[in-house]
Amino acid sequence: MNGKSYYIFGAYPMLFAAGAYGFERWIKNIAIRTVVILVFTLPSIRIIPIVLPVLPLNTTLAYFEHINQKYPSLHFFSTWEDHKLHRTSQDYGDMFGWDEITRKVDSVYKTLTPDQQRRTIIFADNYGEAGAIHHYGRQYNLPDVISLGSSFALWAPPSIANAEFIIYVDDDDNVNKRVGALAAGYKKTGQVDNPLAVEHGTGIYLISHPAPKFNLLYQQTLAQRLSE
Repeated sequence: MNGKSYYIFGAYPMLFAAGAYGFERWIKNIAIRTVVILVFTLPSIRIIPIVLPVLPLNTTLAYFEHINQKYPSLHFFSTWEDHKLHRTSQDYGDMFGWDEITRKVDSVYKTLTPDQQRRTIIFADNYGEAGAIHHYGRQYNLPDVISLGSSFALWAPPSIANAEFIIYVDDDDNVNKRVGALAAGYKKTGQVDNPLAVEHGTGIYLISHPAPKFNLLYQQTLAQRLSE
């Protein structure tokens, strides 16, 4: 059904509990229990900092560097979907840059007059960027972010025809090709600079006076997403 492997994670607490109960009934001898605990626990200790943020950032980075140098068999932890080896796992990389995206969106929003702000929407290309702005945007009193990524499409308005300004967040390099012909003007105002972030290089743009075709494309994409 094209789902992600982690969609079933919610079932694991029940499975772990059932498995633990089964193991406890099976392993009644104290000596055998001790051996089993050691066999399952000790090999896992060295990967705990890789999968859980239990150490300070600099220590975590040093630990990843050590693992990458000494244990090539564990490179898959630091290999992202771009198939390149990075300084942390992709799960950690997804934790960086959220506040930076929102802060830079807010700095653009504040350059607009109150009247312009009332005619401005914030649009994020994917659900990660939208989630960042949705979470941190409350600190800045930003308007609700709009996105057609994943389940954000369920809350997207049917039209954005009234928007005269769009603060647009996108990690694609082809923004000029896709947006340039659909608005009176646009400019890149900043990008995510955190080198540890998956969103590193993601741009923040200010689009002014989008053409009617922009809204038409938005409506077509929204209808497609809702029908999937």
